[in-house]
Amino acid sequence: MKRFVSVVLALILVLGFSMTAISEGWGNGKIPKGLSKKIFSDIDDFKWAEKAIEKMFQKGLIKGIGDNKFAPNSPVTKLEVIIMSLRVMGWEEEAAKITELPKEYKGEKVDKWADGYISLAYQKGILDDVDMMYFKPLDHALRHEVAKYVVRALGYEKEAQKNMNKKLPFVDASLVPQGSVGYIYLMNEFGLMVGDNQKRINPLGTMNRAEMATLFSRVDDKVDTGKDKTVSGEITRIMTIEYW
Repeated sequence: MKRFVSVVLALILVLGFSMTAISEGWGNGKIPKGLSKKIFSDIDDFKWAEKAIEKMFQKGLIKGIGDNKFAPNSPVTKLEVIIMSLRVMGWEEEAAKITELPKEYKGEKVDKWADGYISLAYQKGILDDVDMMYFKPLDHALRHEVAKYVVRALGYEKEAQKNMNKKLPFVDASLVPQGSVGYIYLMNEFGLMVGDNQKRINPLGTMNRAEMATLFSRVDDKVDTGKDKTVSGEITRIMTIEYW
């Protein structure tokens, strides 16, 4: 009985410490207030994207441009979207092992370091045969193109093709290219692209880095959904507390 009470007291102390740590912000990868350090110095005007930027940076899914800068208002290129799509799906290491472009690639020339990203994106179906012919990696990515890359990365290409004739709930739906309707439809259904306060999706507009961080933070949450959240461990020591 004495040893049983000792173990119970030890567990209470351990659990009490754990709950205190969680309540102070150590849970879920958060840093307690007062200990956090500002990651980027140029995102103060992007409060709506700040949490997403910091989350994605801490997970190693986005990077700054150097000198403690993120350049949140800079438009993203098609290549950057492809890289982000591969990263959020956990495929970047696989891309790093590839050193050649696909033989089908006839698009604009890219730096050698990017060959693996384009090759793997083609293997994973993010880029298709048409992209291989006309891909312009350094062009600014249009929003309907971003939708296409993301939906394909998530593995919903067939579903997108089935929904190409859907009526979209946006006031500027007529601006969505016919071949992108299914992708925009699914992005809206998934809650990844929901339009602005005036129900505009701006399909032919570009996307800046702050918007990209926000979008891919949502994508990351979707990818994580359904994964095993069970925490396992091993008991290495049980303390005995003597009492009087």
